[in-house]
Amino acid sequence: MYLKTAELKAGDVVRLNSFGKTDKAYRKQLVAFGVTPSFHVRVVRFAPLGSPVQLDVGGASIMLRTEEAAELLWERV
Repeated sequence: MYLKTAELKAGDVVRLNSFGKTDKAYRKQLVAFGVTPSFHVRVVRFAPLGSPVQLDVGGASIMLRTEEAAELLWERV
């Protein structure tokens, strides 16, 4: 089952399944940060109002705006 970014919960370990309809430049940024379909990512937390979301990507912490990451499809592992 695939989940949108807003459906993720803190502590989830997920893998990116699809970039969806995201902008090409945004996709390039995600790949540069290590967010690729084959890599496991841990959801650390969401900000109190829901955006941004903090992800642990191979020991590095990144923040994604949920509005920009809305089209990403994730799969729990």
